[in-house]
Amino acid sequence: MIREQLVRLHDKMVEDIKDCSNEPAYSDFLCERHWYGNTTINIDDVNGSNHPDYANKTWNYVLENAPRMEANLKMLEQNPDYYLSTDKKQPEWAFKAVYWKGDDKVKLMYPYHNGNHRTAIAKAFLYSKGVSELHGVTLYKDVYDYELYRAANRLFEDVLSYNRKQYVTVQVVIINSSFEDELDRSVLRNELALQITNLWSNVELILNAKEIYEFIEESKINPLPLRYWFRKNRYAKFLRYL
Repeated sequence: MIREQLVRLHDKMVEDIKDCSNEPAYSDFLCERHWYGNTTINIDDVNGSNHPDYANKTWNYVLENAPRMEANLKMLEQNPDYYLSTDKKQPEWAFKAVYWKGDDKVKLMYPYHNGNHRTAIAKAFLYSKGVSELHGVTLYKDVYDYELYRAANRLFEDVLSYNRKQYVTVQVVIINSSFEDELDRSVLRNELALQITNLWSNVELILNAKEIYEFIEESKINPLPLRYWFRKNRYAKFLRYL
């Protein structure tokens, strides 16, 4: 009975669960990694799963079809305070969240390692209580420099054509790094840039996102006459042999 009640409770549970099983295309652009050993999340922000049986399904589907769901529903009946308490969850209940640098909005969040059954239950049960905060969980928060990722893609689209690409290496490099470690919290911060090396001339550039866009615009300037081009284009030595 409780399963059917929960399934009917939450209209947001019919949205597709995003597939988080593969490394994202922007994985090299991780600039911050936060760890919180005991924190609070908004259960409505959980929109994905790295479990192959649940990705691209719905949380209602998980409630109705997941194996071992009966055991979790029985635990809910016996101890509903587990989902409402502010105490540290035992066993550990962990989530991973994805953010873009400079944007506080959650892009992706999913149960980390396990917890899909409990997440489906929590979404409906907390909704029935008029709350969305889930306390006492572990959170791994990854922040990506998405602007640098977009700039790198533009670089390949606009400048490094197929013929040019074979003479150039591109990699993400760390310019500065810091680490903070406190009780139940740690954070690693990296300042990233793109290192571009011309294999013909052995000229190397290290550019942030803004500089990459400037480089793209400079590469479009007509190189004739060469004397004028070298005087006006600060990237001329890099571009000359491409």
